[in-house]
Amino acid sequence: MKIALNRKINIAFLGRGTIAEACFPICKANNNFDIKLVVSNNSFNNHFYKNDYVFISNKKRNEKLILENLKINNIDYILSVQHPWILSEEILNQVNGQAFNLHNAKLPEYQGFNSISHAILNGDKTYTSTIHWINPIVDSGPIAYEETINIEKDDTSKALYNKSIDISIKNFTKLINDLSSKSEIPRK
Repeated sequence: MKIALNRKINIAFLGRGTIAEACFPICKANNNFDIKLVVSNNSFNNHFYKNDYVFISNKKRNEKLILENLKINNIDYILSVQHPWILSEEILNQVNGQAFNLHNAKLPEYQGFNSISHAILNGDKTYTSTIHWINPIVDSGPIAYEETINIEKDDTSKALYNKSIDISIKNFTKLINDLSSKSEIPRK
């Protein structure tokens, strides 16, 4: 995808929860980005930069409204941080497949939900946060970035989740820096 040199990169940010709330300001602070569209929950919108962007609630799918706003706002990239809805092929095609998801788990081993509890119950020694290219099949796109931490014997799911926030933010920052510098995003 070629983006004109004289304009900012137009971003759609889809997310919810603690990690999304930590990642959004990183995206917002980047001078090369213009966040045009946010899809999240109402508390997220009230907390961050209200009225700086089009806001769509993620309480329901709202796919038609999202697609319409991707077109209107000439969105270059979709950045998803634990967004609850699967994105359709039509949405992904609107951004020429330039869509990334932060999945706070190792892929493909831990697709879906409750990965932290599963990793502890399975006796895993490490835990991984992943950013992958989004495709229409849940959590199956090529891996772009991974960060891994050790799971300690006394880690609870809450403790491990709290530790995973840092590696998730580190992953997201790599993505933001590479998009901003127009570096090629890995596809593993």
